[in-house]
Amino acid sequence: MLEPNIRNTGVSLTLTVTFAMGLVLCSEAGLAQSGCYPGLPCSTSTPAGQELEPSAPPAAPPETERVRVTSFTYQTPPNEVEPGLRQFNRVSATAWSTTYPNGFVEHSRVRGRVVLDGCNGTVIGKVLEPDFSVYIPDKGCPGMMARWQRGSGSWNLLGPMKNVR
Repeated sequence: MLEPNIRNTGVSLTLTVTFAMGLVLCSEAGLAQSGCYPGLPCSTSTPAGQELEPSAPPAAPPETERVRVTSFTYQTPPNEVEPGLRQFNRVSATAWSTTYPNGFVEHSRVRGRVVLDGCNGTVIGKVLEPDFSVYIPDKGCPGMMARWQRGSGSWNLLGPMKNVR
C-alpha cells in the first residue's frame, strides 16, 4: 500500500513514498509527473510508515579508464534557471566545467567518489556554491541518471545524461 507524502518547501517539491515491501517504480506508482522517471525507482524500501533520513553514502572505489565519464549533456526542464542544454566536461582529474545555453561557464571541483543505489560515481561541487553537489554515475550504470544534493540533504534526480563519453 502506498502512502504518498508531498511537501513543497518553496524551492523544490519533495515526494516521500512509504510502503511495506518491495521497490516502487514510477510507472507503477503513477508518479511520472512528480520528477520520477518511468521504470526507475522512486524510493528505497523502508518499513511501513518510516522515512529514510539522509545519510552519507558509502565511498566508491577509484574510477578506472573503462568507467570514467569525461563529458555529457543534460537537457533541463523549461522551468529551470537558464533552461536548455548544459554541457558538462571533465577539465582535469579534479575539475569539471558546465557550459550553460547562454555561454556562461561554471567551474566545479571533484569532491569524492560515492555509491548511490548500488552504482559507483563521482561527486562534483560548484566552486561558487559549496553546499551544492552533483553526482555523476560511472559509465554502465543503469539509466545514467545524474543527481543533485544541497548540503547534506537527500539526493534528487537531476535527469538522464546524454552523449556520455
